[in-house]
Amino acid sequence: MDPQTSNAESKRCSIKKRTCLLFADGFRQETLLLIKNSIPLIFNNFSQTFLPIVSLFFCGHIGPNELAAVTLANTFINIGSFSTLVGLSSACDTLFPQLFGGMDKKKLGSVLQKAIILSILSCLPTCGILLNVKNIMALFIREKIIIQLADRYIVIFLPSILFYSIYIILQKYVLSQNIFYPILYINIVVNLLNVAFHGFFISYLGLGIDGGAISVVLSIFLNLTFLLLYIWMSKLYQQTWSGWKIDCLYDWNDYLKLALPGFAMLFFEWTNFEIGVIASGKLGRDQISVMSIGIQTIYIAFMIPLGIATAANIRIGQLLGQNLPSKAKYSCKIGFLIAFASSLMTGMTILIFSNHIPLAFTKDPFIIKNTTSQLKFIAFAHLLDALQGYGGGVLKATGLQFYGFLMVTLSFYGVGIPVGIYLLLKTDFQVTGYWMGFVTAAIILLVMQGLFIHRIDWIKNAQKAFDRSLEKPFKSATSELRDVNEAHEMVLQKPSKKNLIEKISICLTLFGIFVCLLLSRNLVR
Repeated sequence: MDPQTSNAESKRCSIKKRTCLLFADGFRQETLLLIKNSIPLIFNNFSQTFLPIVSLFFCGHIGPNELAAVTLANTFINIGSFSTLVGLSSACDTLFPQLFGGMDKKKLGSVLQKAIILSILSCLPTCGILLNVKNIMALFIREKIIIQLADRYIVIFLPSILFYSIYIILQKYVLSQNIFYPILYINIVVNLLNVAFHGFFISYLGLGIDGGAISVVLSIFLNLTFLLLYIWMSKLYQQTWSGWKIDCLYDWNDYLKLALPGFAMLFFEWTNFEIGVIASGKLGRDQISVMSIGIQTIYIAFMIPLGIATAANIRIGQLLGQNLPSKAKYSCKIGFLIAFASSLMTGMTILIFSNHIPLAFTKDPFIIKNTTSQLKFIAFAHLLDALQGYGGGVLKATGLQFYGFLMVTLSFYGVGIPVGIYLLLKTDFQVTGYWMGFVTAAIILLVMQGLFIHRIDWIKNAQKAFDRSLEKPFKSATSELRDVNEAHEMVLQKPSKKNLIEKISICLTLFGIFVCLLLSRNLVR
């Protein structure tokens, strides 16, 4: 056989092997499983996203001041509260799936209690901060009427933060057990009610943006109520819940080691967009609206890869909890392919409908024209945003939030945001210039994530997750006393006064911060 024929045969064999690998049973099964789990999560994300966006739709058609005010209010609500709540709950993204996939599922209930307590406590400082953001707005926004309207919207909105702090934890609790559709059905019902509330309070009663805030508060309250009813009536808690116990006051450090870096990672990621809105305020009301519509568009589009990332997060976490590292790694790769394909199609959709999307938010010809040109660039930015979002989901599944935080900080705050603000304020690119900075940061972040995930020790992470599900509560307090009799060990495991005093001190400190911020709102005029 001549060399050319031999090379041709070798290439055909290589292609055949790759094709067989690509369409192997394991590939098809894992792909179908991730897609099946992603679909309800994607629609669930969409339904949750539309709660505040409906306010933009209704208030935007009242007038440009109302559109800008609700945009600013949502910006600071996202920075000041939702980013904190969702970020701290990222510890649940790691622990819930791993513990549910592990041997002792009752440990999931113990972690759930800690998560709820810490999430509620975090509402105190965040609400206090939101009560004072009008002073921050005054540094960037020229129109006082917009500041006043935004502040009113935020004050009315505050009760929903408490409701959401519990809801976000319970939602992750249910999803970690591979239960997806009930939450989707609840969100669909609540979204329909949300539209009805907006129509009643804004269009019928004429309450303006006050009606928008009231509508969202009622909707989030119903979200929480319906979810609690489902958990109670379905009895899905029986496998993981053993009642409220004093255990929830122990080992907060273990939870916070994942929660705080996760919060920082998400906070710096979200504030990247919100900084763009605040900076665009220097260019006037219309540019705020242009930036807002662009952000809302990419945010809605991001719900698709976010659903895929969440499905992969749960799947990878459960496989790690079962000590199956090779399957977890394989699922990670397949999820990336699905995220890439879906985001490519979504980006093309944004590009095709770039002339029509602005019409959903406003009738102003100037805003529509500028937003259309911006969306053509955002179509490409979405692809990068989707892939780095999926990478962040993998890092959370493996408990590596701290490294994700470092990568986000370096890429966006070291490069992307400075470049974006310069192009926004100092060049004719204006709002599109900020998106250029975003794309630069996203490319850097994506490269760092890819290199880091490639070097993950899956075997070590799987063993760690498996061991976590087998650990006994208060292991650190009793590891050196294994030979002591059982009665003495039980005494050591009882809550100490010092431990309770520490937790009470934390609660009082957070409450004190809230009171100080509340007083400062009334003192600073």
